[in-house]
Amino acid sequence: MWVAMRFDVWATVTAGFLGLIGAALAQPLDEASYDPSIPTFVDVLGFDFGEEISTPQEAVQYLEALKAAAPDRIELVQYATSWGGRPLIYAVIADEAVMARLDTIKSDLAALASGELVETEREAIIANTPAVTWLAYGVHGDEISPTDGALGLAYHLLAAEDDPRAQSIRQQTIVVIDPMQNPDGRARFVHTYEAARGIEPQSNPAAAERDQPWPGGRYNHALFDLNRDWFTLSQPETRGKITGILEWNPVVVVDVHEMGTDSTYYFPPAARPFNPFIRQGSRDGQEIIGRMIASAFDQAGEPYFIREIFDQLYPGYGDTWPAFGGATAMTFEQSSARGLVGDRSDGTQRTYREGVENQFLSTLMTAYAVAENKDRFLRVFAETRASAITRGRASTSRFTVLDLAERRGQAEALGRRLAAQGIKVLYREERGVDCRKEHPEGALIIDRAQPQGDLIATLLEADTPMADDFIEEQEERRTRGQPPELYDITAWSLPLMNGVSVVSCNRVGLDGAVPLDAAVPPMARPADEAAFGYAVPWDDKVQAQLVVAALKAGLVGKTTDTAFTQGGRVLPRGTVVFTNALNTDDLGQQLNAIASKIGAEVIGMPESWTEDGPTFGSASFARLSMPKVAFFRSPLPRSQ
Repeated sequence: MWVAMRFDVWATVTAGFLGLIGAALAQPLDEASYDPSIPTFVDVLGFDFGEEISTPQEAVQYLEALKAAAPDRIELVQYATSWGGRPLIYAVIADEAVMARLDTIKSDLAALASGELVETEREAIIANTPAVTWLAYGVHGDEISPTDGALGLAYHLLAAEDDPRAQSIRQQTIVVIDPMQNPDGRARFVHTYEAARGIEPQSNPAAAERDQPWPGGRYNHALFDLNRDWFTLSQPETRGKITGILEWNPVVVVDVHEMGTDSTYYFPPAARPFNPFIRQGSRDGQEIIGRMIASAFDQAGEPYFIREIFDQLYPGYGDTWPAFGGATAMTFEQSSARGLVGDRSDGTQRTYREGVENQFLSTLMTAYAVAENKDRFLRVFAETRASAITRGRASTSRFTVLDLAERRGQAEALGRRLAAQGIKVLYREERGVDCRKEHPEGALIIDRAQPQGDLIATLLEADTPMADDFIEEQEERRTRGQPPELYDITAWSLPLMNGVSVVSCNRVGLDGAVPLDAAVPPMARPADEAAFGYAVPWDDKVQAQLVVAALKAGLVGKTTDTAFTQGGRVLPRGTVVFTNALNTDDLGQQLNAIASKIGAEVIGMPESWTEDGPTFGSASFARLSMPKVAFFRSPLPRSQ
């Protein structure tokens, strides 16, 4: 749509669109000027912004065209590859002078993020360092307008020559635009939409082009909802995104969505309940940005709503996870046409173009609010992270200790997941007594006195409380037969979810403890060569992975429904025994190789005799077979 501001095509743009862009630019439209060397959508793809729904390939193609036109003002980073083999790319945009010193800026932002600077050091960095605004679009693939709104914003920031807002954004901030968090879901939606499309767009909700067949476009290729994955990190798309955010230390993170066709546009302040570990500075930042967007929407005559529906309790959303690290994090929601046009129950219609316009305007004004309040957002970010260290030192639950003697694989996997989120996790190999509990095989120790201390608290505590008055309101609603005012997830304690043993206190033994590096291969426990065979205790999910991998490799194993004891060690029911007689000569090497990759344990069995429980020939042992699972296959060659 922004291409329509070129002089040769202004006459084709609707009056309503002119008013919207005029509001965004705060100047008469005929005074707008765009750099003709920056390619428009029409130049690259042959259609205007909002005129068609871009495919994932077209979105990447357009970003690459912008990069070719302005290499000194935009950088493209591929941060992950989707399950379906598609690239996930974000664009970094700023003035040439800012882009020339990105390495120094990253270093200064990391110093602010450390929480260790004295006030004079902190203020010196704040005065001379741009803030980073991270704008992420389309985490649900059938929420379609965010991506094209993102591409329009990228064009505007690069091409607008006399917009004071764009100028302020380029000089005072770095804008990171992730236009398409879920390319596989978007590809699925666009494919089914185009397959059912007729000569003219159909607005009826029952029209085939607006009726997504299962599984729809919401989820990624593995059918996972990526907007619930920010701390579980189960998907490659999420892991890459978190790595990028930790690298850039943004002060504002926006997750741009769509909702039902009948609605309008939502932006913060958010609804109750608030997670108690989201600090007031982040909530106040929502107010600043919300008011900036509201002024532009009012001028454009575009309705919106705030403080409804979308709460900030669950830490796994895009509008919550970054807030625990000091950023102001938000969700935007645009009513969706779910195609090019959709009927609404009040007799009006929502067009795709209108949705794209609103996504552009809301995120432009977000970036402008950060630029105009750059020092304030940087200061709140730095102070929040520094105060997390102070709060952690004063906490009676300062240290959380994960026992490695029970479900070691799951405990270690949890520790690595935390480390991948910028949380320092210590590994102590030696036996110790912590919080009045013995840890005979070592422990993982997490200290809340670190910049991510608020995230640690909400992820590891058994309960995250809601405000008493909010709970009372929900109980009253229940008595009246009304649903609770909660968006969805209300429980997530990671130790409980992972079935690991934890204790907390304010003093532990740290002698010999070293940082756990999430990038280092897990700690395996291989077995020495054994005459009879090898046992694999199936007592956590990592051990289960070893068994499945062994079966997939063609090894033969039997499992027992009754525990047995050999060499003084009790092996639980579910243990799988692979014998040399039923397998190849290099059985031990194969099992140890698998264990080394995933951090599992293999136990050598010198004989079949047991001190207690069944032996291998007992009816308690049954042969395992490989599970019959339909594995997902990439729809694209890996090169695409």
